[in-house]
Amino acid sequence: MNLLRQLRALATVGIGAGAIAAIVWLVARSDGSPAGRVVELATVGAIAGLSLLIGATGALMAGRARSLDRRRATAEHGFRAAQVELSDSLQIARTEGEAFALLRRHLERTVPGSDVVVLRRSADGERIEPATFVPGGTLLAERLAGAEPWSCLATCLGRTHETVDNADPLLACALCGGGGRRSLCVPTLIGGDITGAVLVEHGATLSEIERLRVVDSVGQASAVLSGLRNLARAEARSGADKLTGLPNDRAVESSLRRMIAQSGRALSSLSLVVLDIDHLRRLNETLGQAKGDVTLEAVAATITELSRNSDLAGRLGGGEFVLVLPDTQKDGALEVAEKVRLGVTRVDLPGLDWPLSASFGVATFPDDAVSADELLRVGRAACRAAKAAGRNAVEAAGTWGVDLDAYDNPCGE
Repeated sequence: MNLLRQLRALATVGIGAGAIAAIVWLVARSDGSPAGRVVELATVGAIAGLSLLIGATGALMAGRARSLDRRRATAEHGFRAAQVELSDSLQIARTEGEAFALLRRHLERTVPGSDVVVLRRSADGERIEPATFVPGGTLLAERLAGAEPWSCLATCLGRTHETVDNADPLLACALCGGGGRRSLCVPTLIGGDITGAVLVEHGATLSEIERLRVVDSVGQASAVLSGLRNLARAEARSGADKLTGLPNDRAVESSLRRMIAQSGRALSSLSLVVLDIDHLRRLNETLGQAKGDVTLEAVAATITELSRNSDLAGRLGGGEFVLVLPDTQKDGALEVAEKVRLGVTRVDLPGLDWPLSASFGVATFPDDAVSADELLRVGRAACRAAKAAGRNAVEAAGTWGVDLDAYDNPCGE
């Protein structure tokens, strides 16, 4: 912009110098006659007026250039301030979800009138799914249903992808292509791995500065997202059972307290199923620890397969597992427990000549208990009752008379 102003100033000076030279030349060629004198004065006046007009135009253009510079400087200062605000906010984000929401809001302020969706690869790496809200019934929501990572060109190619109007690309993006809106999709990189993308759908054409700002913001957030993801993985490892991969007793008890609190606020039921593999100790002593570990893994897989996405399955220790069923009354929990019981009996492991079964206890909040610890005690008591009834059975809380203080420990054999 400074170079442009210098060129305008040089042009103005050159025109002025040319006008002066023309005046001098006319004076030198004047024959002194009255008519010649009139022509000479008229010419000088015209040249002087033209010079003033050109000079005023140059000054006006220079003023506009200065005004544009000030607006750009103000906009740049505002963007940098917003970047600092984003950085500060991301530093106190506790989860990836909070960080994704902050990034989305920041980008929608950076590109007015835009709709931003943060996409991420699933834990198994086989799908790409929204990490922020996507309105139902939209074309994007339909395309994201079961979408694979290579459905997104930005994540597939590892570089920014842009969709423009009236374009007929050789390869269109399966997520944002052909939707009738312009879009800019920037991949997110964490530790050198492509973990997802940020899709910015917009109406007006983005300027080069706006594109660079979007890319800059995504890059800035990626460093924080990397730390949050590593933290989440560490927490998941510390709260997961090493053998089965299910949440361990600590994670289950923490989640159970939270889920009971949510059910209390929603005035809804929550049921707990405690199950314990029958004669697991005898199996280990007879066939060896390795066979016992394979059995535990198979039972865990069966529980996971036969439960809903909203349910929480975990391993409490030994052969004892738990299944937390939100929004489920006792009748529904008994049906789930019976389905899992049958599933366990049908587990077929090569080289395992052993009749596999499990005993189940069912307890429901708030009918049988109003706290997580008490609900777990009641569920274990029900499981003990199933053991006493001959094993490979399901018992519900409230159908027998027992001393709960005797059932604080796992169900056991």
